[in-house]
Amino acid sequence: MAPKVPAPLYKEGERVFCFHGPMLYEAKIQVVGSPTKERSKDGEQMYRVHYKGWKATWDDTVVESRIKPINEETIAERNALKEELDPAPKHKPTKASTSSATTNKARKSTGGAVNSDRDSEARSSGVGGRKRGHDALESQLQQEEHFLARPTLPLPIPEPLKSLLVDDWENITKNLQLIPLPHPRATVSALLTDWQAREEAKRVNPTDRQILEEVIKGLEEYFNRCLGRILLYRLERQQWLEVLGSMESTAETSTVPASKKKKTAKEGAEAAIDPTQFAGKTPSQIYGAEHLTRLLVTLPELIAQTNMDQAAVGRLRDEVQGLAGWLSKERERFFVKEYENAGQGYLARVKGGY
Repeated sequence: MAPKVPAPLYKEGERVFCFHGPMLYEAKIQVVGSPTKERSKDGEQMYRVHYKGWKATWDDTVVESRIKPINEETIAERNALKEELDPAPKHKPTKASTSSATTNKARKSTGGAVNSDRDSEARSSGVGGRKRGHDALESQLQQEEHFLARPTLPLPIPEPLKSLLVDDWENITKNLQLIPLPHPRATVSALLTDWQAREEAKRVNPTDRQILEEVIKGLEEYFNRCLGRILLYRLERQQWLEVLGSMESTAETSTVPASKKKKTAKEGAEAAIDPTQFAGKTPSQIYGAEHLTRLLVTLPELIAQTNMDQAAVGRLRDEVQGLAGWLSKERERFFVKEYENAGQGYLARVKGGY
């Protein structure tokens, strides 16, 4: 007798949260199952989802484990993820905003008496209100036209990479673990060199090879510039600061005894990074596939801020999509299987006790 197949947890039209990379987005279940099959190779229920506020080109077929119901717990989880991925400090209110808040407060306490003469005059004439409304509408239309004119880079991420990103997030944010550095499998620089050699062997046209070289250089440059800004979780920032200090140092500036420069496997992240270990290196020569995959997920948003024409974006999409597919197939080679525990010494440094 065949084992009983569990019923789907979610139904068509239901609003849910869905993982896309390390972030939870609000989505709507369009279809229970996928256009080609009902379940994944592992027997997991599949769904077709549409992300709220995103174009239909971002619609995705996902496994059930990537979906969460919308409730207080998952809302708190999404907010925590936003804080992890957006380390920008909250700005203090400006003088203008403070003045505005004070005015609003005064208006409430006086029943709207503040500026009542000016407001009633505008309402009676109607001219000022119509002009402001027209200007606001024109400004809004210009903003929408600018938004629609931005280059878009629809980039489907292979399902195995999405699962690895979720595992990556859990290891760091929940298990308080870190990726060992330098990356024990392959750095981003070595990984991209490997991919370039593989692709060049298949390309006869010199122009195609040149485009490939430019894309690889651009990706590595993007990675080096973005890593410390948008590709790290909060727990990783102390590790990055130590790496950054080591990158900027020289062998002559080190005051650490030679006997204490090497970390043992037992120490893991407990010990501080050797101040000269990464001297003269770039982030792409230290970090690996996990952080590169985080870049691929955020790349569409980064490209949208550029002035690239749609033809160039299309070519970039083809190259990056090829890289993502290859990285997914070769994931056993490039992604670490075990993260290292942060340890009490490292957590103390995170909290400022170091």
